[in-house]
This record gives sequence, structure tokens and C-alpha cells, in this order.
Amino acid sequence: MPETKEDAANTPPVRRRARLNTIAGCRREIARIYREGGHPHFGKLSVMEVSKLTHVLWTCARLIQDSDLEERLTRLEASMADSK
Repeated sequence: MPETKEDAANTPPVRRRARLNTIAGCRREIARIYREGGHPHFGKLSVMEVSKLTHVLWTCARLIQDSDLEERLTRLEASMADSK
């Protein structure tokens, strides 16, 4: 904890790690990136950086979705095999 205002000004903000193991977590991170880079003159990120990061996060979200679907299909196939 910074002891003075000067220490506080020199202390970098603590950034929590995004939870990217769910589609909702990816969506929240995309929204955060959009907010940080949203304004062309005042954004912290360039349009190119926002675009690249968003693309990676969308890819992660699709992989999570595909993984969940694969798991559900495997369980369904196993239950059908058990019922024969």
C-alpha cells in the first residue's frame, strides 16, 4: 500500500487476470479491451491492437464452445452405447 500520494502516483495499477475459461469471461475481456481502446484520440490501445486482441479472444470463445459441444456429444454417444 503506498504511504504517500507521490508513492501512489508512481505505483502501477494492479490488473487482475481475466478468466478466459468461459465464453462469458472472453466476452468481458473483449468489452474491457473495447473500452480501453474505444476512443481514437484518448484510447490506451490502437485500433490495430484492439482488433488483434479481439480476434484472439473470439477464437478462444469459439474453442471453448467447440470443446463444450464435443464433451456433450461424447456423453450422448456413451449413453446411447450403454442403452443398446
